[in-house]
Amino acid sequence: MVPDESGGGRVSQRISLTVGAALDYARARLHRPIEIGALASRSAMSGRTFLRKFKGSVGMTPNAWLQAERMARARELLESTPMRLADVATQCGYDSPETFRRAFRRLVGVAPGAYRARFDARGANGQARNAEPAARASR
Repeated sequence: MVPDESGGGRVSQRISLTVGAALDYARARLHRPIEIGALASRSAMSGRTFLRKFKGSVGMTPNAWLQAERMARARELLESTPMRLADVATQCGYDSPETFRRAFRRLVGVAPGAYRARFDARGANGQARNAEPAARASR
């Protein structure tokens, strides 16, 4: 098993092309509702076969994978943009900010606002934004 490119889950080295196409399709549409039946159809498989092959390839159910991918996207947006939480929720496929907040807290362990605050206090290099440069501190 190797990590997939998005960090959202582990994918076997021998992932089928049809499941891989479904992953790509879903990643491009995380902001929209995604039905497992549509992924199965896209993979030219019945629903049961798709679920079995998906879980065998990815190591989790399609719904769990989608949730992990959406949370990875949400963390990325919270870390790197000033986007409002309602807009982050929409971009990650959640119908309401409250549904997003509950899911984020359950899966990440902290509220989205608290998660973002960790990154607001640090610069790009991980140091506090308001910290004086080392040269000034040594004067």
